[in-house]
Amino acid sequence: MKPFPRNPRTISAAELTALEASMQEFGDLGGIVHSLETDEIIGGNQRISAMNAFGVSPTITESFDPPTPQGTVAVGYILFNGERFNYRAVRWTPEQCRRANIIANAAGGHFDFSILAEDFTPLELSGLGLGQDALAAMQDGATELGKILNPAAQVEFKEYDESIADGVEICKCGNCGHEHVKKD
Repeated sequence: MKPFPRNPRTISAAELTALEASMQEFGDLGGIVHSLETDEIIGGNQRISAMNAFGVSPTITESFDPPTPQGTVAVGYILFNGERFNYRAVRWTPEQCRRANIIANAAGGHFDFSILAEDFTPLELSGLGLGQDALAAMQDGATELGKILNPAAQVEFKEYDESIADGVEICKCGNCGHEHVKKD
């Protein structure tokens, strides 16, 4: 396997270290993660909502007794429109559930907005679930966001200052010291 060359998602060394630590502690949080202790979905709530699958029984393909070091007791899938979506049952403390939920919802890394701007239109990004609010929340102040969301507004404007207006000469009155636009 090799990385996709136009992947707009990048990750810093610190984010990569944090991702590795969370994977070691919690395992894969990318699918549907179900706490058997509380019968709550820790990761994948939106997927379950989209599938209208709350209360649906997953198909278990492998069980672990004792649990894995990451707390996994079973893995399997939930069938939706003929496609299998990963399911994982865990036995975690309430604190582990709370932390894992945040980690699962805080995608590691950040977007390279120049790749997004080159490869996608704003409408495409919106259709992929990356609407203006989501992009604004994820971009952490990146100036590239405006290029993606409103490419037509990429006009360079000079900072306005009357003393440097194009084609206008300013002269200072020798009597009062007031500045005036020089008239021909």
